[in-house]
Amino acid sequence: MTVSGPIPEGPTTAPVTYFVFDKARNAIVGNLTLPNASPISRAFQLNVKVPDLSDSLDVGVFDAAGDFVSAGFKVEAPTRPQGAIGA
Repeated sequence: MTVSGPIPEGPTTAPVTYFVFDKARNAIVGNLTLPNASPISRAFQLNVKVPDLSDSLDVGVFDAAGDFVSAGFKVEAPTRPQGAIGA
């Protein structure tokens, strides 16, 4: 799957681990680490390997209470081949 979006603007002070969460299965299926901010080049696009593609995947963090909080990043499944090969 592809995850993309911006990170906050500002000085980088720490890494942030984001979790790929399957809301249908209530399970963590992947993760990625990004800087907490950047003074330049804030947009990113990363491929993240997950066991199964699903419409219920989201990327975010867990708050102090243990609840999942979406980061609001765009999550896309790769396009499948079309035509004779992908029919």
